[in-house]
Amino acid sequence: MEGSISLNIAFEAINKRPQYIAIMAPGGASKGSGDQTMKTLQQQLLGDKGYSQLEKMFMFLASMRSIVTSDAKETDDLLLSRSNIALQNKLQLLSILINIIAYRLMEVHPRKVRKFMRKLLEASSGSASGTDEVDAIRFDDLLMEDVEPADEILSTGLPLLLALWQVLHYHIEQEVPHKLLRSRLVKEQWELLDHIVRSYELGTISSDSESGDEASEDSTVVAPPLEERFLAFVAVQATRWQATLLLLIDSLALASELVTPERLDFLACIGEYMEWEGSVAHDLARYQRDASERVPNAYLFWLSQRGIAHSEGEAHESEFREVANALAAAKWEQLQQEARRDSWTAAAFSLPAVERVIGLIRQVYGDHSGRSSRKESF
Repeated sequence: MEGSISLNIAFEAINKRPQYIAIMAPGGASKGSGDQTMKTLQQQLLGDKGYSQLEKMFMFLASMRSIVTSDAKETDDLLLSRSNIALQNKLQLLSILINIIAYRLMEVHPRKVRKFMRKLLEASSGSASGTDEVDAIRFDDLLMEDVEPADEILSTGLPLLLALWQVLHYHIEQEVPHKLLRSRLVKEQWELLDHIVRSYELGTISSDSESGDEASEDSTVVAPPLEERFLAFVAVQATRWQATLLLLIDSLALASELVTPERLDFLACIGEYMEWEGSVAHDLARYQRDASERVPNAYLFWLSQRGIAHSEGEAHESEFREVANALAAAKWEQLQQEARRDSWTAAAFSLPAVERVIGLIRQVYGDHSGRSSRKESF
């Protein structure tokens, strides 16, 4: 990772006992590090995403940055890009932490957290449309139900989520110079949180029952492999990879004159393609764990739409790969066609770099033949 990141967040807590969460390099001095309660709370809020995992994630993000720094000949006449590494790192870390904590809270208390997030999204809708700011949002106004101070996860996690949300928006408003990019970043972050909520609304409902046990044995109706409900679900679920937002943050490296609606639209298409590839690879490798933890998963959704129990998922992995690969190939071809149609817009980005990053994703989760599929992620 280029440079280091120092981020300090002060947030209101419901419980009376002060909370301290520190993500530091191994061996770093940590206030309260000997408090087992604090360690347990941090594990509950961040899962396995401690310092080492975040470091790996940023090493991966470093490889993504070559996408916005194209080596194509068409860029010879483009204005020189600039370096905003410190700001990029800070914004990406804030967004990643929001993503992690939002998912962890939804896993633990889906009903209460969903209502809280819906209220936060409603209160931030003006900012997403460019008409309002979020710094005036008060935590008490977002609570739709009482949260017991004794509930360490909610009484700490919800205020922390709000604080991260407000700090991210503050840095975007104060430090991102280009108005168009500011509005796109805020809108994309809003949609990302909205999609986390929607993925649970869509995904966990579909996995509540083992549809395979309920399917009629003499039924002759076979659902099409590319049905609209599956495509709609993946469009929501895939944003958990937040590639579009991370690439938009990386576009801070572009000179302001190069930031146009057409370029940001093309960059969003790149992000959507990467999110598809990443989400499908991740969900296929993790579906057994996600089934037990009741986490939204594209492969589990695909199985449920066909009346197949997740316990029988291994027998259908190849079929799912064929469907997913065909859709990915279509998305990639569309991206290349758009690059050929408007080469000036596409010249600010490197499609060969996109291919290299997708190769890294496939290495992490195992190849498409299913051999050596790894059950871990960044």
